[in-house]
Amino acid sequence: MNELTRLACVQETVMDMDIGRSVEGDDERHPLRRERSSRSTLGATLFSRRSRRNDWSSEDLRRLRELAAIGTPLDAIATALRRTTSAIKNKAGMQGISLRPR
Repeated sequence: MNELTRLACVQETVMDMDIGRSVEGDDERHPLRRERSSRSTLGATLFSRRSRRNDWSSEDLRRLRELAAIGTPLDAIATALRRTTSAIKNKAGMQGISLRPR
């Protein structure tokens, strides 16, 4: 086998390893091939620590306005709407709703 042919074979083997194809005659996993985790194959979003997004409905906004208008404490509003205090503060600020007790 001449040098050019040998180089082409090595390059093809490296390319096969990069995209995860098995190399001919290689019954065991190649030592240089990286193990793939279940996260990469199933998608990181399935196992993400981030909670799912909970969009605000018009009913949620109406209830937020009512609770804020009667001076309900922030923690109680968050519990009633099943949201974090940060989410309540942010949404109230965006909607122009005052959370200060009257």
